[in-house]
Amino acid sequence: MTLNAVYVTEVNPLDPDNAIEWMLPTNIPVDSVEAALEKLRWYRARWQIEVFHKILQHGCAVEKCRLQSQDRLHRYITLMSVVAWRLFWMTHLQRTDPSACASRILSETEIRTLIILEQHSLTDSLRSLSVAQAVMAIAKLGGFLGRKGDGEPGPTVIWRGWTVLQNAARLGAHLFPQTYG
Repeated sequence: MTLNAVYVTEVNPLDPDNAIEWMLPTNIPVDSVEAALEKLRWYRARWQIEVFHKILQHGCAVEKCRLQSQDRLHRYITLMSVVAWRLFWMTHLQRTDPSACASRILSETEIRTLIILEQHSLTDSLRSLSVAQAVMAIAKLGGFLGRKGDGEPGPTVIWRGWTVLQNAARLGAHLFPQTYG
């Protein structure tokens, strides 16, 4: 097997003692600077893939699923991958465009349910709820306390809050159709 390596070092680091320096081994050809930069872009996306898999494993708990056939397991993992992607995208948008309207990540039914669960006025909040506010409210449904030093909510509390929100939205739309119009 032919192995190539892309060596990366930080030029003019702010802290010379902690300069970034690493080597990326790959079995994919690297025959130009453009090819090396392409491999670096791929590698930079790795952490996002790992976060997605963390949501899939820990939030969606696909490893704990004990279905009896390969076909059932495949369907379950496919469905949970869609859910994991949505939660990943939601938290990504919270970090990249937190002031965006929550309607970019939630349906109208989900927004109405979230507002009801948060005990806010429907008319005041329906149009003004931001992505950051929605994700924080979902995380709080999952047990996130949101104290000053708590940082950003992680995938586990967002998954738990998402589950609460989805169950409440289904029940609320069924029991109170006039509210969900």
